[in-house]
Amino acid sequence: TTVYITKDIGFRVPQQGLTELEETLTVSVNTPNGIIPATAVQYPQPIGFFLQMPQLSYNPAAGSRPTEMKISFQSNTVFERHEVISLYLASFASTYYHTGHIVNVEPFCKLGKALWRNGHLKITLGHGIPL
Repeated sequence: TTVYITKDIGFRVPQQGLTELEETLTVSVNTPNGIIPATAVQYPQPIGFFLQMPQLSYNPAAGSRPTEMKISFQSNTVFERHEVISLYLASFASTYYHTGHIVNVEPFCKLGKALWRNGHLKITLGHGIPL
C-alpha cells in the first residue's frame, strides 16, 4: 500500500528536519480485521542539518579510564575554518581542564582545537591539510 499526499494540502516536514533514525514517526491502521498497532517508520528520507544521528564511541569502553573518543555524524553542510562543533557531555571528565588540544576532523582533513570546560567539549575548526 502506498499513500500519496500532494503538496497542495500544505503538509510540511519539521523545520529542524529529520534524521534517518527518527523514532517519533509511526504508522497504525484500523482495519475491519482489527487494529495494527503503531509501528516505527524505518529509515525516513533524512533532511535538515544532521542526516544521520550523531554517534559516540570509545576505545577502551571502560568507565573512569582515559579513552579515545570518536564522534561521528553526517551533515548536509561543509564545515569551514573557525566554525565550532559543540558536545555537551555532562557526566564526562577530563584531566586537561581549560587546555586546548589539537584533534583531527575527517573527512575534511582539518585540524581543530578541542577545549573541555564544565561538561562541554568545544572543537573549533582550523586549517585544512593539503593532500
